Amino acid sequence: MRFKEALGNRLAKFSLELEQSKTRLVEFGRFSHKHAKEREKKKETIYFLGFTHFCTRNRKGNFMVGRKT
Repeated sequence: MRFKEALGNRLAKFSLELEQSKTRLVEFGRFSHKHAKEREKKKETIYFLGFTHFCTRNRKGNFMVGRKT
């Protein structure tokens, strides 16, 4: 919640605001897959500017952000 408030304050400096119906907080990052399994939920994805962003691993097994159009 702290991030959402800080982002709202930052956007207000430029006379912009968050659209509440389109804004949500998602767990996204290196450990999101592990946490989703523990909570028995599916991994979350982000849809932004025509791209789908998701958490994945590269061939070496390291975390990376995947993108699809």
